[in-house]
Amino acid sequence: MDGSGDTLTLGKTQRYERAKETTRALQAVHGDGNELVGAWAFINHNKSKRDQLFSQSKSVSDFSLSVPCITKSLTVMYKGGVMNKRKYQALRSSGMADLFPYGKLIEHVNGLRRPEIFSFPTIDGQYSNLEEHVRLILEYYIKLDKSQNNSFQIDWMGKPNHFQLAFGGDGAPIGTTDGATSMLVSVLNAGQRIQSRDHNHLVCLAGTGKESHLEIQEYLCRVGSWIQKIENSGMEIENVQYSVSFELLPCDQKFLTIMAGELSNSATYPSTFANIHKDDLKKFTPGPIQTWSYAKRLSDAAKVRAFKLKNPLSARTRITKQIASLKSRQEFLPPIGKVVDKALIDPLHVKNNTWEKVNRLIVAEVVTSSKAHKSQKLSDLANDDPVKVYHSALKTIVKAGKVAKKFVNWFDNERANSDFSCRFTGEDSTKVANNYLSLLKKLVSTPLSSQCVRRFHVIAYMAFHLSQVTVIMSKFNPTPDGAELAEKHAGLYFAAHNLFLDTVGLQEWTLAYVVPAHVRQASDRFDKGLGVNSTQGREAKHQAIKAYKAKTSPQTLYAKIMTHEYIDCLYLPTLDPSLESYTPSKRELIVLNPGDCTDIHLCDDPQVCHCSRYMSIIHSCCQARVVSSEARQWFNASL
Repeated sequence: MDGSGDTLTLGKTQRYERAKETTRALQAVHGDGNELVGAWAFINHNKSKRDQLFSQSKSVSDFSLSVPCITKSLTVMYKGGVMNKRKYQALRSSGMADLFPYGKLIEHVNGLRRPEIFSFPTIDGQYSNLEEHVRLILEYYIKLDKSQNNSFQIDWMGKPNHFQLAFGGDGAPIGTTDGATSMLVSVLNAGQRIQSRDHNHLVCLAGTGKESHLEIQEYLCRVGSWIQKIENSGMEIENVQYSVSFELLPCDQKFLTIMAGELSNSATYPSTFANIHKDDLKKFTPGPIQTWSYAKRLSDAAKVRAFKLKNPLSARTRITKQIASLKSRQEFLPPIGKVVDKALIDPLHVKNNTWEKVNRLIVAEVVTSSKAHKSQKLSDLANDDPVKVYHSALKTIVKAGKVAKKFVNWFDNERANSDFSCRFTGEDSTKVANNYLSLLKKLVSTPLSSQCVRRFHVIAYMAFHLSQVTVIMSKFNPTPDGAELAEKHAGLYFAAHNLFLDTVGLQEWTLAYVVPAHVRQASDRFDKGLGVNSTQGREAKHQAIKAYKAKTSPQTLYAKIMTHEYIDCLYLPTLDPSLESYTPSKRELIVLNPGDCTDIHLCDDPQVCHCSRYMSIIHSCCQARVVSSEARQWFNASL
């Protein structure tokens, strides 16, 4: 500076010499060069000198290995999606010099304290030592609870120092040929956070789309042993003894049959939750449902084993008939152990399946009323054709774009060979549940057959009561009189389905009888709604797994996914609890409230109004559980 405000410009050689002089001066101040923490800011501009001093300085190394540096580096790498090596190094070179070098960071990750990892003998995949993994998970929540930087607080649910856990599995669509099976642990004491992906911890990822694979069953037996050991011993953490119990098995009914050692849901006795014959599903079931006792499970499994040993060459049908003769669905000892007695129905899968069924019923009616020829494409139809109106409403009113796309493909290419089917996600079912009435009102403005109009009345009636049940069973916190209300609305849904549409199966029976019973059990056991057993967070984990996969080579797929998930959801927020975050789902179900004219009034449109004469006829029949002569006269075309 010359005093005039101008900046002194130095050449390259001069800058280099100044840097050398500065370094010598700093070495004099800080000793022999081994204590350069205070000088770090001064030499940061000189990369070569910085790297030289970095390699010489113990204090600098200690700084770079410190918790803040590791935390920042891992946060940059993981939050917002796993960052690849090239992007991380570019970011570090561009000015974030305090990031740990990539190679050293990976070395740190590989050396982390983690639960013991096992590989499956013949299938791709890995799983962790459940006992060790649970300990790390509980340590995480204890630290989170004590943190001053986080609003999280452990909910002891009336049982101090007692952790209540859930273990469940499901298919994980990671893009391989057969898919994969994921298994996760969640801690009920985390409250509503268990409905988020970050609070469902991956403990197993197996590379087979066959959830019944022998090695999956063997793994579940090992899980059963781990669970028994954990529950018997509890865990001592930071000199405090905690008791631990596994209370729930959140998963769909298909996977639950595997954990229970049962036949599939197509068996003569099709339900894990109730002793009911398949021929009785269409009947109105009086009184409480009859559940399977654990003693009967063990006894029946022993009898089946003895039968197989005596008849080693028996055909599969003979074995299933033998099981049915025992008035049972039990084939093996429950791999998961006695915790199977605590299983509750997953409300998310019930919600998705039932609303998919409602949509299927609507599709069947619009296709029947359509003037489309078998060879016609959707785009060829008139604008007022019911099929085209349905598709348009699905996109613009319901805003279920994925379902609409699948419908076009089915209509144009597959309808001659199969009925429309589309596996609903939680998002799909919520959209249909919130907009079914608008969809039906749009459809009744099209040229429909009289029979179709009558059946739309039944579907509208069913959908209203289904919407009430859906709201109740999806709640995490208990609803006053929730079990009674669920029983009422689910019963009317089942009655309408049974009396007028005659397509009742296990799905409808489960909604009518199992769901209300389990709403009551969830309230009694946990003072929570049935949403405590929802697989919502586990389904959300699928997206995270797919994101981890996108940054992983096929050769190390399963090991890397489990590593990424462990760091992202457990290790990193343990280092810095402020990184833990929870955002409740924004997809809310709309509660439809009855009006004054009847307990099912919804609108003023005489064609689909729930207080219309036709709706009143349906309602009376459903309350009485019998089709009246008046209803037969009105509905005779389809009865």
